[in-house]
Amino acid sequence: MLVMKSFEIVGDIPQKVGSYCLIFHLKNSINVSIGKSGKFYFNSGYYYYFGSAIGSGGLQARMKRHISLEKKKFWHLDYLRPYMIFTTAVFTFQMNLECAWCQKIEENPAFDVPVKGFGASDCLASCKAHLLHSDFLVDLNEFSKYLILPDTNDDQLFLFFQENLESTVKSKGKNLN
Repeated sequence: MLVMKSFEIVGDIPQKVGSYCLIFHLKNSINVSIGKSGKFYFNSGYYYYFGSAIGSGGLQARMKRHISLEKKKFWHLDYLRPYMIFTTAVFTFQMNLECAWCQKIEENPAFDVPVKGFGASDCLASCKAHLLHSDFLVDLNEFSKYLILPDTNDDQLFLFFQENLESTVKSKGKNLN
């Protein structure tokens, strides 16, 4: 498999538990109603959504659900997802890193919190949100420096790109972009 500095590039998402960051592109700024939370303005740019997958099907089930367009709306991301294009997923087999990742990346001035509490309703670490925004796509090697944490026992990160999407996410024959 192709390796990029801190990443191993994979063609499929495994059915293991772990933590992930999904990166989406929003071409045009838009107002979106996020369930009962209300209507919010989202600037064009790149959105980084952080989470963990511990349930049945692990990372594959959770990430495929968030990436797909055809689904019942449940999570905050489900309301924003139809307006964005999936670009990249970064993941690890370590659990519960989304808060540490989010808080660390939030220190970078290139990122901002678009909606306070977005994706973090069950957060126990007082994160401002589990969705961050940047006007530009941050270089993945630079991004990885924020994801490899000194107090974790494994620094292996995996990348999954939009190009691999058709082999992993079926959307009833509809174009996902």
